Amino acid sequence: MYSIVGKANRVINNVELVPDPALTAGRKQQIKGEASFIRAYANFDLVRLFGDVPLVTQEVRSISAANLEEIYPLLFPDRVSADHVYDQIIADLEFALGTLGITAPDKGYATAGAVNALLAKVYATREPHLIVVNDNDGDKTFGIKFNGRVAEASLPGGAVGTFVW
Repeated sequence: MYSIVGKANRVINNVELVPDPALTAGRKQQIKGEASFIRAYANFDLVRLFGDVPLVTQEVRSISAANLEEIYPLLFPDRVSADHVYDQIIADLEFALGTLGITAPDKGYATAGAVNALLAKVYATREPHLIVVNDNDGDKTFGIKFNGRVAEASLPGGAVGTFVW
């Protein structure tokens, strides 16, 4: 999994350095969005499997005795909390959502639909799942709250409320 994260980091950190004039700024953003989606997907698998994991967002360029002190934290990063990893996953997916289109020119490209599906799965997986917000006369209104975003619905009438993302 970390080889996938490392390759995605390499793309994210270096795509702006490509001097090809045919590679437009918009296409570079799209490439970074696709790599961010892939990194988020790999990190999501890691955090679900192992909980607190090392979060790698920079690439290791070269290793030598002269730069070992600088490179060591990149080679052997400390574990961070699952919440911190989820925050990075959500940040990567939100960046990808702003750069990817609804459709792709060919199969195998990430799209906004894939990003939204993974983002929904992340929000459904992250704790807490459900918070009861209000109980008026037996009709419970519940909400899922993450970083100030709220999704609400009413029960048992089945009327769906406003979803704010």
